[in-house]
Amino acid sequence: MGQQPSHQHPLDVLNAVIAQTVENIDKFKKSPTDFTRNRKLPPEKLIKTILNMQGNSLNAELLDAFPDINDRMTASAFEQAKDKLQPDVFKHLLNEYNQTDEPKLFNDKYRLFAIDGCDFTVPFNPNSNNVVPTSHGQDICQVHVNILYDIENRTYQDCLFQPKSASNERQAAIDMLKTLDTDNTPYIVTMDRGYSSFNMFETCNRLDNCFYVIRTKAGNTAINEIKNLP
Repeated sequence: MGQQPSHQHPLDVLNAVIAQTVENIDKFKKSPTDFTRNRKLPPEKLIKTILNMQGNSLNAELLDAFPDINDRMTASAFEQAKDKLQPDVFKHLLNEYNQTDEPKLFNDKYRLFAIDGCDFTVPFNPNSNNVVPTSHGQDICQVHVNILYDIENRTYQDCLFQPKSASNERQAAIDMLKTLDTDNTPYIVTMDRGYSSFNMFETCNRLDNCFYVIRTKAGNTAINEIKNLP
């Protein structure tokens, strides 16, 4: 799609990205016959409905999204429409939205990023890779989301999903940093204590234009080289 003018309102940029994506929907649908007939939920409305969803049940979300009863559909019909989209469409939307000619810089020199992770409980599916046993004996499904956030521009630059039971924040951070493209602009990335490791330090040392600030443990629980510092 190309780069977006930085002076545009964020919603205008997002709408333009969605419109351009819908024009090329053939790249993001699962079957050649998908989205070829007029439906209640064409691709643009489907994508916007998904992006606007919050934490309510699906029926409640559809009620909010389609207050006119003539536009409303069943949860099953919505799921069938959603299943026509490839998940990669949302990665594409994120990447296109984040393109800007003049990103804000820290001290007029650096892109400024933060990396962190968070757990989300999702609807239970006993066949899912996300099943996690709990202390009270009832299994749940949890996903660990690793996020790379642009602090100055207030955008989510990248994210990686992992099953909670097999989450690896350090590796996810490394994977996101290795694919980060700042167009040769120097950047500083900040991380909390859970990311401290020699592999992380050396990975950042070898990345072009990368500077890093990583909080780490001190005292007896620190790695030896840090523990021995005055």
